[in-house]
Amino acid sequence: MKKICIIAFTDNGNKTAERIKNILEMSSLDDSAHSFEESYSGYDYYFVDLLEKNCNKKAYVADNFNAYDAFFFIGATGIAVRYIAPYIKSKDVDPAVIVLDEHGNFVIPLLSGHLGGANELANIIADELNSTPVITTATDINSKFAVDLWTKNTNQSIIDISKIKDVSAAILKDEQIGLYSDFELEGSLPKQIKLCGNYMDNNSEVGIAVSLDENLKPFNTTLNAVPKIVVLGVGCRKNTDSANFENFIMKILREQNISIKAIDLIASIDIKKDEKCILDFSAKYGIPFKTATADELMSVAGEFSGSSFVKSITGVDNVCERSAAYFSGGNKILLGKTSHNGITCAIAVRDWKCKF
Repeated sequence: MKKICIIAFTDNGNKTAERIKNILEMSSLDDSAHSFEESYSGYDYYFVDLLEKNCNKKAYVADNFNAYDAFFFIGATGIAVRYIAPYIKSKDVDPAVIVLDEHGNFVIPLLSGHLGGANELANIIADELNSTPVITTATDINSKFAVDLWTKNTNQSIIDISKIKDVSAAILKDEQIGLYSDFELEGSLPKQIKLCGNYMDNNSEVGIAVSLDENLKPFNTTLNAVPKIVVLGVGCRKNTDSANFENFIMKILREQNISIKAIDLIASIDIKKDEKCILDFSAKYGIPFKTATADELMSVAGEFSGSSFVKSITGVDNVCERSAAYFSGGNKILLGKTSHNGITCAIAVRDWKCKF
């Protein structure tokens, strides 16, 4: 569920806020009404808060700025700026912020235009209200490739967001940038991007490296884009120390040249659903943790390094490999069962292509 907060300051603004709330709620209920889900980054449905007139709005924003995926301010842009200014951190974590005048004539994406989805959301709401979207992002208004929007739409993480401006600046100057990818390409490359087959042999000053390894630097200025496609299957003894668990997992990732940003899911058997060390790791790195029953894990086809002892305890011959395979859709196992001090892990990857 994606949470959206709408804040209005006048009676006319409240009427516009109600219209926006209805658009969002109807888009969540009726896929045929608008291609909303496809346009707004695959959001499935929404929880929309419309603040009451007597609410202390400034205090509410202060307490809840990071609790929402998007904020709509219906009123003066200056009010919105003053409300959010103390809490802005970075474009990869800030919520989308959109401002409308009280009659809904203009829709202005103010913050997190690409990574937060504010530009897309502004365009959609403007279309529904028959109003004017005020888009100021340089790549958008010049119809140029936007690397941050591309990575967002293709389920990749940018390791160093400061490199976005380097890539965008080169593209806006009509310079050609390089692309190195460990993955098969699908679609046509934008005309200002050239593929570098051997990342050690290129002459591009600026480029994008698409890899599970966030440390590849094939260009003098490299934007590392890491696909979030790794499923980490884990198991452990009961009450395993959280620090020991984290140290082991991070060691394995370093050895395999896999970024922590590549992990889309941590997986295990359901009897481990309350295991503190796994929950702590999940919370610290913001990675979802899911479990499956023994029967579900045993239903996965394939060859696994089974253990009769583990099966006698859990009902599954191999927890980590089967968990990784089950939640990755049975796709490629990059690393089979690896153990240390009662902790096991395996790594699988989902099918993914570098799409343009």
